[in-house]
Amino acid sequence: MLLTFHCRKAAALVFLFAMLSLGAAEIKNIIFFLGHGLGTESLDQFLQRYPDSNLASLGAATLTDNSNIDGKASDWAAASSALACGQKTRNGLLALDHEARPLTSLARMLQEKGWKIGLISNGTLNQHSGTAAFFARRQQSETLAILGDLCNSRFDLIACDKIEMPGDYTEGRLNALIKRPKYQLANWAGLGQLNPKQKIFLLGSAKNEEGMEAGQALNLAELCAKAIELLQNPQGFLLIVENAKFAQFAQADKPEAREQELLLLDQALGWAMKLQKEKPAETLLLFSSDYDAAAPEKPVYSWLSAANAPKLAPGLKNSDAPKLLAQAAGIDKASFEAAAKQASLPLLTNKRAQDCIMPFSADTQSITLRYGLLEKARKPLVAKLYNAEGKEIASRTVDEQFGFISFEQLQPASKYAATLEIDAQTIKMPDLQTLPQPKGKKLFSFALLSDTHVSLFPDLSYGRLHASSRQIMQDIIADLNREKVPLILHPGDLCDASLPSELEACWQISSRFQGKFIVVPGNHDRFRGEFGSKWLEYYGEPAGLQEFQTVQILSLDTGNGRLGKAANLAAIKALDPKRPCIVISHYQMLPDLAQINDKDSAVHDRDKLQEYLDKLGNSKAVIYVGHKNKPCQVQLGKVTQINAPQTTQFVDAYLLVEVYEDGLLQSLRPASDAYTSERSRRLGGAGMARAENAFSIWNQFIPWPDN
Repeated sequence: MLLTFHCRKAAALVFLFAMLSLGAAEIKNIIFFLGHGLGTESLDQFLQRYPDSNLASLGAATLTDNSNIDGKASDWAAASSALACGQKTRNGLLALDHEARPLTSLARMLQEKGWKIGLISNGTLNQHSGTAAFFARRQQSETLAILGDLCNSRFDLIACDKIEMPGDYTEGRLNALIKRPKYQLANWAGLGQLNPKQKIFLLGSAKNEEGMEAGQALNLAELCAKAIELLQNPQGFLLIVENAKFAQFAQADKPEAREQELLLLDQALGWAMKLQKEKPAETLLLFSSDYDAAAPEKPVYSWLSAANAPKLAPGLKNSDAPKLLAQAAGIDKASFEAAAKQASLPLLTNKRAQDCIMPFSADTQSITLRYGLLEKARKPLVAKLYNAEGKEIASRTVDEQFGFISFEQLQPASKYAATLEIDAQTIKMPDLQTLPQPKGKKLFSFALLSDTHVSLFPDLSYGRLHASSRQIMQDIIADLNREKVPLILHPGDLCDASLPSELEACWQISSRFQGKFIVVPGNHDRFRGEFGSKWLEYYGEPAGLQEFQTVQILSLDTGNGRLGKAANLAAIKALDPKRPCIVISHYQMLPDLAQINDKDSAVHDRDKLQEYLDKLGNSKAVIYVGHKNKPCQVQLGKVTQINAPQTTQFVDAYLLVEVYEDGLLQSLRPASDAYTSERSRRLGGAGMARAENAFSIWNQFIPWPDN
């Protein structure tokens, strides 16, 4: 039977407590109809005009409290998070709690349980979609990162009208991204030619400034009927059907258009009601809005249709919905809440991945450990720190599956050891040491950011975080501004595909830095055409010698693998070898053959330029390079060459370097949050191998060479 009820109290939620006793049969089919931005006024008018509609047959609506965690009007992201993950959060966050910690959506939980998942929208799924928190853990502005999460969701059926892309994004790039997780790609007209046993991605059209061929717009009603047919299976399915047009039409004040969209959604509801009539004990229907685009401070309407449901209790929130939906599907409330906060990553793990326990960073008074477990431990983890005499001096207890553990207020230049107790296993880290306190006067500090790969293509391969590259760089620069760090040095691969639009994005971010930003090209920064001219406009000549306070900065343009360019050689000639100098180059001057043994291990023309390498090697300098991003160092004569980490692939980090009269004190810093870093590690299948020597190489004091 259909559930009919009437409650007009704000903060009374529609769909809920009904699931607490839906009968002996476990729900196996959940269909969630979402009106994105649909307000109560539009619904009242529709129900008055169409009293025989499918929606009207559900009974009277209930007002739903859809405020955010601060008790204020939710935006679409916060509302999506509440409906998907069962937790209220701040505006602008998708599947992240108010402290930006990742949450797990109902869709992911049911997917792990063996359910099939379908997602249909007549809008743009990676921009302004109420469904986004079901598959993405992002800030709402990370459009391309959200697209990457969508493709990596492994949902069984994805259908949308549009994908938001930058102007120079090609159709080939989009197709490659969608097909990499083994999706069959077609527009609505090609659905009948696809294999129903494989995952399907339907795209009605694509937004592109240069224009892409658009397919036929998706028909919600017909597609809902087809999705129900494709998704049915013995384990169960969740289908989310979104009409995304209401937010757009509310702002444009188009009541007739809103009515037409409601009719389409009502037709789709009719197909779901047909399934419920056939399988009443196994099927549950929801119809709700995420927020009211015309009046965001107002509550919204919701309906439930389920068999054997008791009376609803008033005073519930939208964030209660997924908890009780999970309960209807056999996931109890406690299990749901634990899973929602755990942010597990089983669907994102490369088969080669392993647990990773490593010392991460050190400075003169602290040591930080990093850990990532493929399976959550049965008991909280216990980390202990011991001094050189073996006495326990500190202990930390954590109950997360991955993260960082720090020990502070330690002594400089002191030896320590650490253990991490994971259930019955004890991991030992015996050779830890804080950094020495330099004896000379501090001159300044700088950040070394390498291989940021600012990208407009959400590359997921090898654990790359290119989809988040802009946000990562932006967050780092904001942190450096707060700390008043006066200089950033960047040894190349600023961008990823040498696109002018990527460089424009880089400039928008780097120009916010309140100090000096010096960058050289990498092999992904091909210095030609419009890209080259924009580089000169934004960042100046790619090679040269300049002063920063009392230190020389030598920039070498080795992006094409060659040192012997006139500007490079002139800059090396101008170098004063008796004065301190920091050198940045994308390619290594000398290879570390023990770590990197391939044709790209160092500049290709080094055998012809021994005179210049000798001058560098006899200078009072330290060389920082990018490209390979492995923790290794070699000596070029008296000079130490450090291969820097990159910010967009595990170990995703950067160096903070303090410059003293007697040398450089460098410490490793995470470039992203623990969840993002662990996702990169798992997708790349990396365990300890990628992090070997990271602690000792990237956390050290490097004296200026004597000359």
